[in-house]
Amino acid sequence: MPSEAPFYSFGIHTGSDHFSAPAHAHRHNEIELIFVRGGGMTFVFGGKRLRLEQGQCAAFWAVVPHLAYQCDEPTMLYWMKVPLQHFLEWRLPEEFARMLLRGRFLLDPNPLPEAVSIAQFEDWSARLAHDTLEDRKIVLLEVEARLRKLAMNVLEDRPAPSSPAHAHREHSEVSHADLMMRHIATHYQEPLTVADVAAAANLQPGYAMRLFRAHFGASIVGYLHEHRIAHAQRMLVTTDATVLDILLDAGFNSVTQFYEIFKRSCGTTPVQYRNAMQL
Repeated sequence: MPSEAPFYSFGIHTGSDHFSAPAHAHRHNEIELIFVRGGGMTFVFGGKRLRLEQGQCAAFWAVVPHLAYQCDEPTMLYWMKVPLQHFLEWRLPEEFARMLLRGRFLLDPNPLPEAVSIAQFEDWSARLAHDTLEDRKIVLLEVEARLRKLAMNVLEDRPAPSSPAHAHREHSEVSHADLMMRHIATHYQEPLTVADVAAAANLQPGYAMRLFRAHFGASIVGYLHEHRIAHAQRMLVTTDATVLDILLDAGFNSVTQFYEIFKRSCGTTPVQYRNAMQL
């Protein structure tokens, strides 16, 4: 059975960490808000490496495979994970919500001062540690307000380039592992084999599989499946398409395989997942 990026269920959850070595790619069903304290870092999201600098804040739907790949010393990454159900109930600006649910990585073009963000994330962590209903309500209200500010900044900044060079820039040097990762992210809806992915980097399949796992902690097939499942989850939440149409659009050609992988990855069937996300 191929190794796949782990799929977690966090609920509302916050924390911080230092990263000295690449973590394994993972994904979960929450909306994630991240903040970079000090230094800078490389973040892999949806097949691209993004450079995030000190003080920057971003939001994304973490159903897309992602990982904190490299951090400069002494960088610390703060994160807040919010259940998708809460996000949908908040009725944030429609275009902003649509961008997130379509797999966009949204960087705040006008972030709050670093000291304010540090205090806010640390207060959220302390309140959730208290584990009282009132503290959780306060955190949810403040996270909603933070996302509304981010939405306003993102939507107001639309006439400007969506990915300013100072905000996040891709590495100028593209490695063999990067080429394979990008090929999967670009072509996962098409019939795709390990040999196809290896050929995109001019590698033999056996070496390509070892190299990919060493870099991203997942097999080529597992990473391909995660992109297809993430695509299916987005369509289940944002469209009324049938499950058959969704699995075909996501790149699967077998109903049985799709149901098996979806259940293993998400812990539920596609129909149950869609019903759980209905308001």
